This record gives sequence, structure tokens and C-alpha cells, in this order.
Amino acid sequence: MIIVDELKEGFNIMLHPKSATQKERKIGEALAFYYKLSIIPLILDIILALAVPSASATGLFTGFLSGLLVIGGILALLVVIPISLFVTAFLYHIFGKLFKVFSNPYSNTFTATVYGIVPTILFYWLSPIPLGSFVLIIFEIWAFIVTILALANQQKTSALKAFAVIITPIVIILLIVAGALFSLGLFSSSLMSSSASSSNSSNIFSTSCISGVPFSCSTPILRSGTLSVVLGQYTGTSINNVTLCFVPGTATPSSCSGYPSYYVGNWPNGQTINAAFSVSGIPTTYGELSGRIFASYGGSIIEAAAVIAKAT
Repeated sequence: MIIVDELKEGFNIMLHPKSATQKERKIGEALAFYYKLSIIPLILDIILALAVPSASATGLFTGFLSGLLVIGGILALLVVIPISLFVTAFLYHIFGKLFKVFSNPYSNTFTATVYGIVPTILFYWLSPIPLGSFVLIIFEIWAFIVTILALANQQKTSALKAFAVIITPIVIILLIVAGALFSLGLFSSSLMSSSASSSNSSNIFSTSCISGVPFSCSTPILRSGTLSVVLGQYTGTSINNVTLCFVPGTATPSSCSGYPSYYVGNWPNGQTINAAFSVSGIPTTYGELSGRIFASYGGSIIEAAAVIAKAT
């Protein structure tokens, strides 16, 4: 019987992914299997979306909230998730071909991706329930495992290689996002902003020194227009003709010229120094000075630390 057969196969895939994900399908057949499998979860999702908000909302707001949940569930299951399946399968297939571990066509990769999302789809209807989203995390983890085994079956490769294909685009995307945030200085500014906010309540939290690799920093002190910081370098070798400079805010300079500087000269590996910068002309916010310390040597300039110091 239609739908019932798909539900049985879906539960079989979820419970026995190693053996139940071997059936090959064309793209249209895999997509049809997804939509048939989604019918009952979608109906349950709509019923719960209409019922659950009544326990926490009243009047017109109840109907509005229910409508949002219903529309969101329909769009997710019928539009958003199918599109994401195509995109995700495409990424898997690209990296599978690059790694030379996929021999079958894209339809096999797409079928495996559909199989992988089965645990999530079968229990998608839990999302309107309080704490239902947290329960879904368990099925998301199991869906990840099912995807690995399904890809291994569909592309005739090992589970380890299938795992590498799945995790690689995830890692690359995370690195790109992290790199973009770092390049915009969002991490540094967020760190400084949070530390600056806490300065209103406690002097302890208004002073911090976050080192960059391969440096260390501690004990930032701002007194009488001088910022002193204990810094260490761990490059594995001595570095020569080193100049340290303090750059206020989140700017990244091309050199230390024009900034408060401290000349180190020869700096042996593992040695700490007490660097002092004359910052009397730099304005502070509520008595706090924030910025970054850079090390200039060998024709390059490297961030050594992000500093926040409160005048004492």
C-alpha cells in the first residue's frame, strides 16, 4: 500500500542502515520516496502545530502562532529540505569524485542523501512540542551515521571514506566562516566589547590579555600613561631585530611606524619580556584602553596579543 510501504522502508532504513540502504534509485524515484515518506510526519506536524500553542497563548495570538508553525512545517518539508538534499548531495558528489572514492553517478549520491535524512523526517513532527527540537538532535546524530553507511553502500566504498567525503565540506565551510569573521575583526571586537562591558561591575574582568600563536601574554597594567605587558615568544627559535607596537582598536597595521613601540632586539625562544608602551596620547573609554600588540621582525608583522587594560 502506498505511504505505508514507504513508512515501513523508512523505519527499516533507520533501524538497519547497513543493509537497508543498498537499494539504488533514480533521482526522481528517490525524490518520490522522500515525499511519500513525508506525508504522515507532515500531517502530524500540522496537527501538533495547531494544538500545542493553545497551551501557552490566548486569543488571536494562538491562531497566528499556529499558522506560522503550520506554514513553516509545510515549507520546510516540501521545499526547503528537498532543495537542501540536492545541494548537499552535489557537495558530497564533488568531493567524492575529487577524492576518487565515488564511482557511481550522482543519482546514487542523491539517493544516499535521501536515505540519510530519513530519521529526521520520520520524527520531524516532534518540533512543535516543547523540548521537541532537543529530542530531534538525537535523530540528527543518527541521521549522520545513516548517511555515512548509505553513501558507502551507494558508492561501493568504505564507511571511513564516506565519512571523509561528508566531513570535508563541513570543515571547509566552517573554516571559511571563521576566516571571514577573523578578517572582519569580529572575534577581537566581541572579546573587547564583552570585557569592556564587564568593567562596569568588576575591575578584575576589565583587564585581559589574549595571546596569538606563537606568543604568550599576561599581566597588562595601565599606569601613568604607560601600558606594560609581559610577553613571551615560542616560535622554536630566536627572532632578531624585534619591535613590538601597540595598536588601539581593531586595526591591522602594515608596520609599527607611528604607533607606540618597544624595541626588543634579539628575543630568544621561550623568553618572556616586560614590554612598556607610552600610550598617554591615546584616549580611553571609562578609563580602559583596548587594542592589539604586534611583533615586527623579518619584514613581517604578526599579531601577538589582544589587550584590555584599566587605568590604575
